[in-house]
Amino acid sequence: MTTNYFLCIETSGKYCAVCLLAGEEVLAYRRNMKENQHGSDIVLLIEEVLAEGQISYRDLKAVAVNLGPGSYTSLRIGLATAKGLCYALDLPLIGLTGFDILLDYAQSTDLSMYGQSSPDYFIPMLDAGRMEVYTSIYDGSKMEWAEYEPKILDSESYVEFFDQSVCFVGDGVFKWWSNIEVPKQWCSIDVSIDVKMMRTLVNRFYGENKISNLFQTRPLYIKKPNITTSKKRYFV
Repeated sequence: MTTNYFLCIETSGKYCAVCLLAGEEVLAYRRNMKENQHGSDIVLLIEEVLAEGQISYRDLKAVAVNLGPGSYTSLRIGLATAKGLCYALDLPLIGLTGFDILLDYAQSTDLSMYGQSSPDYFIPMLDAGRMEVYTSIYDGSKMEWAEYEPKILDSESYVEFFDQSVCFVGDGVFKWWSNIEVPKQWCSIDVSIDVKMMRTLVNRFYGENKISNLFQTRPLYIKKPNITTSKKRYFV
């Protein structure tokens, strides 16, 4: 039986991480130790996981990458690396969003320990600084997403769901929950995205042929980047 090897890339946050999968089994995992060193470290990390897994680039079946949201520059580095590998090796690209990853993680978690069984809604929250998050709403009954958006949280956020069972998931939840009175119908999973969390989605997307267009796929920024002009004077 042929083994499906997948390379997964995660660069949405401060650290760069990659893992090598054999099906859903994690064969090798690497994460850099310094913040915001994605560009200098990503290729080295990829070569290390391939060496540990004792396979070559040609053995890969697909390359998967987190499209965001997240840091503007780091997302570009991750996707550019994934696209370059796919183009050079003629491999399919599997693009996942952070919302996809968090939803899959929440749905595969035993929510009974959080006092839930089958929530009406899942709301992923990715920290965007201060009291802002990147978020969306997944309706479990209609099996569909609401539009992704940046949202500034306050005590009145999600009042329309006070009587609904909701599972909030992601690294943007805790800072908000610590400042509100939480309805008993809600539960939260405080977790940051890790590249190993992609493994079930990658296999499912590959098996269902949910392949991203290599030339049209872009990072999911949600907000426009805050680009400033340097004040340094190089020429007088």
